Amino acid sequence: MIFHIAVCSPDPVLRGRVQRHCMEYYARRADACIVEEVGSRYELYLIELPAANPCSGLKAAAELRRRGVRAPLAFLAHTTAYAYEAFRVDAMQYLHIPFRPEQLTALLD
Repeated sequence: MIFHIAVCSPDPVLRGRVQRHCMEYYARRADACIVEEVGSRYELYLIELPAANPCSGLKAAAELRRRGVRAPLAFLAHTTAYAYEAFRVDAMQYLHIPFRPEQLTALLD
């Protein structure tokens, strides 16, 4: 099976870190994984709430839900201040940056 994961972040370092971890995780499971920034169909959305504009990520998630997208989504955030709002759009997880690799593994499990 091939899993499509969207990593939505303006930070190329964070995107690279998350992408590497996802690829390694699925390689250990003998599954394929495609991590993209642009695409049309995903099994998981990982959305950063950037420190400079955390509301942009929340608005993007709300728009996905408004359009009927029911795929799981999780937030990567620099502060816990928006956790309540994240769960209002049915987020499955809220990881505080910097997160440990095992936290991302648990999310992918």
